Amino acid sequence: MPSADKHILQAQSNINHLAEFFPGNRFNDWVITVSFYSCVHIVEAAVYLKQNLKFKGLDVRIQDTNDIKALIDKLKMSDGIRNAIKESTHHEIRDIIVSDNFDPISEGYSVLWKQSRDARYYCWVFENYVAHFAVKNILFKTAAWFNKEFKRDLAIPSVLKP
Repeated sequence: MPSADKHILQAQSNINHLAEFFPGNRFNDWVITVSFYSCVHIVEAAVYLKQNLKFKGLDVRIQDTNDIKALIDKLKMSDGIRNAIKESTHHEIRDIIVSDNFDPISEGYSVLWKQSRDARYYCWVFENYVAHFAVKNILFKTAAWFNKEFKRDLAIPSVLKP
């Protein structure tokens, strides 16, 4: 799996690309989607840097959210929960990890994940205010949290700042 630095580079690339088309108030579905995947890479970098995390109340040591499925048979939990996790998507597992470990960004991350699914799979058309909230609130706050929490310098272009 990629290192934290590679995830940060990908997040930065996504953010820079977003800055190119966001100001035109066009392609709001892509604004939502690119914002979400920027946050995915920020979260994956945070997981890699933190490593000692909680998952469903259990202590786990992982470098990537994909590692949960490899650990699942070693964790003490009921068969029902174990089987549900085995059937979960990577995005569902990441959402649990964010919820259990990164409270300051958890709510925004979950909202952005849902919106990105709606954009990608249900062809929702988002109003400008929704796209602006995704960028100037959720993505900006996620990047600011990451920079403060992990002493990094993920740059947010001024056009994306609140």
